[in-house]
Amino acid sequence: MPGLIGIIHHPDFLKHDTNFPRPHFESFETPERLATVYTYLTQKEIFTAPDVDSILAKPIKEKDLYKIHAPFLVDSVKSLSKVGEGEIGAHSYASHDAFDVAKLAVGGAILACEEVLKGNVDQSFALIRPPGHHSGYSKADGLCIFNNCAAAVLNLKRKKKLDRTLIIDLDSHYGDGIAEFFYSDSSVMYISIHEYFNESDKGGIFEIGFGEGEGYNVNIPLPYFTLNRTYLKSFEKIIPPLAREFNPELVIIAMGFDTHYADPIGNLRLTSSVYATITQQLKKLAEEICEGKLVFVLEGGYNLLGLPKFVEMVIQALLDYKIEFFDGIPIEEINTDRDAIKRVNMLRGVLSKYWKWF
Repeated sequence: MPGLIGIIHHPDFLKHDTNFPRPHFESFETPERLATVYTYLTQKEIFTAPDVDSILAKPIKEKDLYKIHAPFLVDSVKSLSKVGEGEIGAHSYASHDAFDVAKLAVGGAILACEEVLKGNVDQSFALIRPPGHHSGYSKADGLCIFNNCAAAVLNLKRKKKLDRTLIIDLDSHYGDGIAEFFYSDSSVMYISIHEYFNESDKGGIFEIGFGEGEGYNVNIPLPYFTLNRTYLKSFEKIIPPLAREFNPELVIIAMGFDTHYADPIGNLRLTSSVYATITQQLKKLAEEICEGKLVFVLEGGYNLLGLPKFVEMVIQALLDYKIEFFDGIPIEEINTDRDAIKRVNMLRGVLSKYWKWF
């Protein structure tokens, strides 16, 4: 059944601009990412639709940010933002607005979760930047400054509003920052399905968590150029059964669209139809295990032509609208990728030590 969807946004997200010229990797995380999304959703009258609640993000209080990230990182971002430039971390740079916009991004993720937990909306989508899933406790990394998803969970846990959370990371890249925050925490299950070149990459199947968190950090590593059918099959073999057995109070999706074949940064080859299919499955799963409490938080996605449409498709799927696909070049699936399925089956064996379903 369609419900009320909260869309969290703010014009101030367009302020943080590091002005990197191409071909710098850092040049892809620009204000234009959200400017195109906001403009497109406005033109399509989605912000004013009767089943959409348009919600302005609010920044996290600075004192609360110090309780989540290392004071060293917070102070570094503050000082470099005053200067207006400088390297906060690997591939993460400051601007005059970096600190304020990063606080707003964290606050937007928190608000997206709070609105769902309070029952003000059925599901929500935080359209925020910069992304966050590479940021660890004391470091910024990979276009990220603060860790939006992790901060939202930790903030709500500290306020006794949340005990058991499932974070599913659909970005093309492993969210090593989220994994770091919860690697020893059994109250948060983190599942990441991501591109994986070889054993020299982080995010392999044997990185399973530590201590009380052992079995709660789950990686689904896929070979470069994985296509739709293999991706969906890998998703379905692992994520729904784990989610049902873990039985969370809230499901958070770290939503990256850099898995699309036309993305300039990602190395998977999905078409847009996967975003609708995955959203529909996630909504049905959340309705089954946690009364539909489902939050999407924008992470990557750097194709400026595709990103607005991808976001729209997620919203359409949540609202049970007719979904408009737009990929002009279908990618033919020849054979299921044997390497991907082999890894998934190995992962099922690893998980059998911790979870009854496997």
